[in-house]
Amino acid sequence: MKNKILITVFIITLFLSGCKSKGQDNRVPLAEYYSTPYPESTAEYAYDEIYSGSQEMPVSKSVSVLPQSDGVERKIVKNASITIEVIDPIQALNQINSMAVQYGGYVVNSTNGQRYYQSEALLPYGETTIRVSAEYLDEALQAIESLTTDVEKHVSSKTITGKDITSDYVDSQSRLSSLEATRKKLYEIMDTAETAEETLAVFHEISDIESQIEILKGQIKFMDESAALSSIYVIINPIPPEKIIETHDWAIKPILNNAVQLLIDFGQLLAEILTYFVIAVLPFIVVIGLPIFFIVRAVRKKNKRKEKINTEVSDLLKHE
Repeated sequence: MKNKILITVFIITLFLSGCKSKGQDNRVPLAEYYSTPYPESTAEYAYDEIYSGSQEMPVSKSVSVLPQSDGVERKIVKNASITIEVIDPIQALNQINSMAVQYGGYVVNSTNGQRYYQSEALLPYGETTIRVSAEYLDEALQAIESLTTDVEKHVSSKTITGKDITSDYVDSQSRLSSLEATRKKLYEIMDTAETAEETLAVFHEISDIESQIEILKGQIKFMDESAALSSIYVIINPIPPEKIIETHDWAIKPILNNAVQLLIDFGQLLAEILTYFVIAVLPFIVVIGLPIFFIVRAVRKKNKRKEKINTEVSDLLKHE
């Protein structure tokens, strides 16, 4: 009897090891769906309408669970991103956060502040991430767009994405059913155990299975909530104020007055310069400059006389 129980436990252990190695590749990471407001890779999207931009954007149906195909209930995780421009970003931010509760969800995070824009003005802005019931995703997006004065002009971008998690969901449910059946069998074996060694061996396997069951239940619950609630990431920018061009009345009379005044100012400045020159500069030129002028003139005359005498002497010597 002892050997039979141990062999049974050994076979179950091998079976569970195989399930673990297979399930590790298929296990859905919990952070995969919440790490960003919407999926980044479009390779795995299973959504009939994926689009961005604000021009002629189609409106798709917000259904997180698609009709059954081959008896399998399709589960789609859908998220959205939108950038809008409004007159009062702070008021729009508060209204969007209120929409989260209105559409069966909640606010994930919200922030607001001020920054400079192209007009070099310090203007407020806001950012928020909300979750709403997937069936109200399109309605919530339309309500956010209605906060702008012109949808085509002031909705800078809009993106809706979807990811099919049906295979992960079905695989998790299948492994959960298998583990629960195995746990039930192990409890039956533990009831027939005759020694403490047999009981501990079975108990160890039951504990391992229960840990895996709790993890799978958490993943299944997470996938249900992800398919039921859609995330909307909203950037709220202000509408930049238009630059005002100021114009002034034009008249010839003020221009002539300014020109005459400029001429008078220039004449006054010239007269001041001449006055300073005659009173402050000219006496120094007369006192210092005239003696220097006469000295230089006398020296030049003396040199000319000397040169003339030398020339006459040279001519007389040549004739002799």
